[in-house]
Amino acid sequence: MMAKHFGKTWWGSEWLQSLQHIDYENRIPRGARYARNGYVRSVSIDHGAISAKVDGSRPTPYRVAVKVKAFTDKEKEALIDDILEHPAIVSELLCHRLSPAVSDIAKSKNIKVFPTSWRDLGMDCDCPDWAVPCKHIAAVIYMVGKEIDNNPFLIFELHGVDILAELERRGIKALQDSKVEVPGWSEAMEIDKPSSVKGKDAPATLPQFDFSTIVPLGDTMRKLLPIEPPFWSEGDFMALYSENASRAAKVAKAMLQGKRSVADCFELTTNKPESINAADPSLVVNKRHEPSIKFGKQTTSRSVPDLMRQLEALPTAEVRNSSNATYAFHTCFTLALHLAAKGNVVPIICADPQKGYDITWAPFMGDAQTAEILRQADTLFAKGDIRVGGVTAPGTPRHPAWFATAIFLTTIARATAKPFTKISKVHDMFYKGGLYHYDGMGEQAVPISIKSWADHLRAPQSRHTPLLTLREDGVDSDRFLLDAYVVDKQKYGDPISLRSVFSDEAYKTTRYAILKELSSLAGMLPVLDDYLAREAREPIAMSGDGMIRFLMDTAPALRLLNIQVALPKSLQNLIRPLPSIALSTKPNDGKTFLRLDQLLQFDWKVAIGDDLVSPNEFERMVGKAGQLIRFKQQYVYVSADDLKRIEKAMAARNEMTPARMLQAALSGEYKTAHVNLSPEVCELLKRWTTLQEIGVPKEIRATPRPYQIRGYEWMYQNMRLGFGSVLADDMGLGKTLQVIMLLQKLANEGLLAQKRALVVAPTGLLANWEAELEKFAPMMTVFLYHGAERKTTHFDHHVMLTSYGTLRSDVEKIKKMKWAAIVIDEAQNIKNSATSQSKAVKAIKADIRIAMSGTPVENRLSEYWSVMDFANKGYLGSLKAFNEEFAKPIQQSGDKACAERFKKITAPMMMRRLKTDKRIIDDLPEKIQQDEYAMLTPRQAALYTQVLEESMKVIEGVDENDKGALFKRQGLVLQMVLALKQICNHPTQYLKNGVMDASLSGKTEMLLDIVSSIYDSGEKALIFTQYTEMGDMLRHFIAETTGAMPMFLHGGCSIKQRKEMVDRFQGDRSNRILILSLKAAGTGLNLTAATHVIHYDLWWNPAVEAQATDRAYRIGQKQNVMVHRLITHDTFEERINDMINEKRALADMTVAVGESWIGKLSNKELRELFA
Repeated sequence: MMAKHFGKTWWGSEWLQSLQHIDYENRIPRGARYARNGYVRSVSIDHGAISAKVDGSRPTPYRVAVKVKAFTDKEKEALIDDILEHPAIVSELLCHRLSPAVSDIAKSKNIKVFPTSWRDLGMDCDCPDWAVPCKHIAAVIYMVGKEIDNNPFLIFELHGVDILAELERRGIKALQDSKVEVPGWSEAMEIDKPSSVKGKDAPATLPQFDFSTIVPLGDTMRKLLPIEPPFWSEGDFMALYSENASRAAKVAKAMLQGKRSVADCFELTTNKPESINAADPSLVVNKRHEPSIKFGKQTTSRSVPDLMRQLEALPTAEVRNSSNATYAFHTCFTLALHLAAKGNVVPIICADPQKGYDITWAPFMGDAQTAEILRQADTLFAKGDIRVGGVTAPGTPRHPAWFATAIFLTTIARATAKPFTKISKVHDMFYKGGLYHYDGMGEQAVPISIKSWADHLRAPQSRHTPLLTLREDGVDSDRFLLDAYVVDKQKYGDPISLRSVFSDEAYKTTRYAILKELSSLAGMLPVLDDYLAREAREPIAMSGDGMIRFLMDTAPALRLLNIQVALPKSLQNLIRPLPSIALSTKPNDGKTFLRLDQLLQFDWKVAIGDDLVSPNEFERMVGKAGQLIRFKQQYVYVSADDLKRIEKAMAARNEMTPARMLQAALSGEYKTAHVNLSPEVCELLKRWTTLQEIGVPKEIRATPRPYQIRGYEWMYQNMRLGFGSVLADDMGLGKTLQVIMLLQKLANEGLLAQKRALVVAPTGLLANWEAELEKFAPMMTVFLYHGAERKTTHFDHHVMLTSYGTLRSDVEKIKKMKWAAIVIDEAQNIKNSATSQSKAVKAIKADIRIAMSGTPVENRLSEYWSVMDFANKGYLGSLKAFNEEFAKPIQQSGDKACAERFKKITAPMMMRRLKTDKRIIDDLPEKIQQDEYAMLTPRQAALYTQVLEESMKVIEGVDENDKGALFKRQGLVLQMVLALKQICNHPTQYLKNGVMDASLSGKTEMLLDIVSSIYDSGEKALIFTQYTEMGDMLRHFIAETTGAMPMFLHGGCSIKQRKEMVDRFQGDRSNRILILSLKAAGTGLNLTAATHVIHYDLWWNPAVEAQATDRAYRIGQKQNVMVHRLITHDTFEERINDMINEKRALADMTVAVGESWIGKLSNKELRELFA
């Protein structure tokens, strides 16, 4: 019981030795209990006199006095002089450790440093108990022992000796660096005063972060820490520390894997989460170091878990398109989860003179990737994103990303710690938070003791850095020799041997500073104590298990502290065996067509460096795990985990499917195994990835750009090899034309004679497909299977066009038809593989499968799996396996290596070119204009026909030859034009009935599809409309679709509002859509952040359209601009557009008179135009 609370160090135990052999009726254990239970009210020490008050049975506490005999001057001088004869002992003192050799030296001089019995202490208590020591005296001695545990120098102070001062008086110069002080909170957290805070420029290029390369260091870090810290008296602190680290890691891993949410693990202050898209978050920390969150200009504070919930809910595709502040906090939160999951977290104790001490959990900076992520994330924070210390003059952290990450880590550590039933200020400071005072006896040295303990996780900041060198003890020996050197960071030159430090007078002034650094490592490498005691005259011999522990445990831990460990050449690249796969081709007579993946076979090997051996050879060579094996001038180390990994890989032979083999061949790796390819496999891959020129079909009425020809040839080659294709080119690069060329090629080769081609697209794009096929491949016959009256009776065409909804409804009928090819446009419509729509699409059997999508693959990998599963069934395995192997590492950890492997295995079957690609941009015009055709919905078509007939009836009732009625007739015509335009926009705009349903308008649905693709690509768009009312409706529909309310610049906006909107659109990534009324978007607006311009309703005035488009396409625009002109198919909008395109004279006229020319048309011309 006593050892649990008191005497945790050898010096503390020696102090209590005086109580060990006496007892009067169980008084000593009762004294220990008094000490543990807080009966000692107060203790003061004045040199060797200890005065205390201890609660007892009477109302007032008993007074206790304990006197320790002071050393004489002669004893003091003799002891210090003898200690100075042993530099190793001095170095331990400078590390705040007391060597047992000090006690031996004192005994040899007949000097009692520690009392050997109670008679060595003068003791008195005013209690009525006759025994000495009584339980009250015993309690005081125990409490002093607890203080000595934390401060070994106190034992000398009780004898009237300030040992550090004595050493300094004798010329020991390393004392200043040896003093341990707990820093203030502002110092530890590096908080700058308001006057010195400077705003930072936002990065020109948004950084991307790879969290997967953060090395898991938690286990190694714990090896740096002393296992029995003297500040803890409630059992095994390292067991508690390790268990709580494991609990935090378990929760963090579960959150990263999506298995647990913030709401599952943390206490939230509100059930109504703020929209992180609506207001940027900021972090506020008050004077008691308590953090809170503010959203925008709101006065209500939220908790850190509230912010964590919002960051967690942010879709992966939206993260990089959010504001700098949101992206910054998201980065720090994600980093905190990864650091907690890997145990790379350190406690920092801080002091406040009035408020007390507290502990913050912070990132461990010994990992280079962590440091680099924090450095880049710092640039994302702006002045005001983090405010510390007060409302009137808040400070700002010098390293905001580190600070924010520490706040998240502290929140995680406190929320996940195991409940602790005992009362302990130390535990609560570590795991509950708050400010604590340590004023009582046995407590005063606790903060310094915690600081000393935690400092073992900090790299030395001194001038001299230790260097440990290991060498072989002879060529044939299995023994190694370890020596210590130091590197002087202020001088260039060879390392200094420790032997020279001891013996050479040149190091007299720096000797103890150097030895202190070596002595501080003895906790990890205990043999250093003897090595230093021998003054480094002989190297440390290592072999067997001790050598393996040094290589596998000690050396990695030392490197975390930036301490160099030099190894012999034979150990510099310690070989670890790895499973390996040898891929070759199967024998094939060439008579049977086989897909490439069906031509491969494999065999397991074990890679030992550059050598491959069979599993049997490896087993004979290794024998057993846990030993160093010499192998060709190098060493192989085989751990039990290595053997398990190899056995597990080889036991999974059945998992190696043809698809897996092909992936292994393409990526050069399989799970943890390296892949070796035979020359025949290399030749197969080369033939597959080299495109053959096949020529554009002569029937195509277009001049395809070079990259479009490459896309067409790639799809054709995949088809010939038996693979489907995913064409994922950026919006505006002409995916439709590439597919039409392929369909024409199939028709030319007779593949569409017995079987047909099925094209599935969103309803809003069917008219577009119909128009594009007619325009680019007029020789192909097209059948539109859509609408209430749809029938397949007359289907005898090359191509059938249908919508996803129609296919879902009629899947059984369409399944029975024979298809040579199926093409799905906007393939993200099957992103959820569990929906009936996805199942219907995948149920269609076809020889060739093509998927088209402009959505960036990396944004939604789990959705991409469904698309690839359509194009190449089973290639990426099950969805669950795909998520674990690719989606989670890439999206949640930014794993670049995994992303590169994914790119390699999908590259032959998926093609994605961007408008910004160097190979593409030269082929493109600077401004791409595209007419996009939307279909009227059934209700829209009925309303259009009704209004047209009613209006024409009124117009035809006016005599068109009556000049007096001409003005009235023109007015009626323009009124009809306005009504029909409004119906084409959205029926609600005409009816004024307030029904806000996007599905009522084909044009609105088309717009939302385009906007969604723009959002997914992280681009920006301007949307022009003639009508303020329509602009308001579009705001509502876009907000419903994207979750973010777009801005609307119209005639009612003030100059200030206009400027604010332009600035936000130009400078804030999260504002991606700006709606403008044509009249308000005149001259003077520079909106070059937009790469898309959408004309929702047309004026049929090229000059007006050009002026609007030029808001984005003007000086300063560095990207290609795509112009979308939305036109309602089979309405007057399409006919007028055709007329303007075909008749230049009419186009010129519209520049001058706008739409007024329509009013002058005859009744017959009106019927032809509008019917």
